[in-house]
Amino acid sequence: MEHCKNVCREANVAGGENAITTTVGQTGHLGRIVNYVKQAWIEVQNLHQHTGLSWRWMRVGFTLTTVDSQAEYSYGDGAIVDDLTATQIARFRNWMIKDYDDPPKIYLQSAGEGTEGWLTYIDWNDFKYLFRIGTQNDAFPAYITINPQNQIVLGPTPNGVYVISGDFMRGAQVFQADNDVPDLPESFEDVIMYRALSKYGLNRNAIEAITAGEDGYATYLGALEGDQLSEIPIGHPMA
Repeated sequence: MEHCKNVCREANVAGGENAITTTVGQTGHLGRIVNYVKQAWIEVQNLHQHTGLSWRWMRVGFTLTTVDSQAEYSYGDGAIVDDLTATQIARFRNWMIKDYDDPPKIYLQSAGEGTEGWLTYIDWNDFKYLFRIGTQNDAFPAYITINPQNQIVLGPTPNGVYVISGDFMRGAQVFQADNDVPDLPESFEDVIMYRALSKYGLNRNAIEAITAGEDGYATYLGALEGDQLSEIPIGHPMA
């Protein structure tokens, strides 16, 4: 709600930041401001998702505890836990298991974490060539991939209980309640307010609000990108 109050103040809405006391059930003028803030936050989170870059605050670890003789695992499976919430993944965008500098790790649960090693990512088509033909024996998994159903798939199929750790990208957080707080670092939160302010200005044809919103958004977004964008992944050189 704080971002909605800030938009009201910066837009010189009657009553200023006190014009809005709740984001729930708002209609009319204030309802539009609430929606501008919601839209602005989703837009910020969705930036760069198709560029090979990603927001660092949205990259979260996961832990997969395998089931004997089961190769495929979905993000909604109880076997996979969001390391940030210690619960089943509720907000999911995509798996981040192609990172050559920090690939997923694996160890046999009964042998302990001290035996941990790396998994190798391979493309699904290559995976099928290796592990989806003929009779395959369960064994210690060495490879990991993503199938067309967006499941993690292991090869060979686990012959016991293994613990796998890696990263995934969280899906966009959607503001719902008055006390919702954005996931991004606090010092950059005004990027949401300024983006919403520009939307308000465009709707009201308020030039001052448009200018202030666009200028503030550009400033905070640039700072946020400098602090939170990952590097473009680069593959290993060809042998």
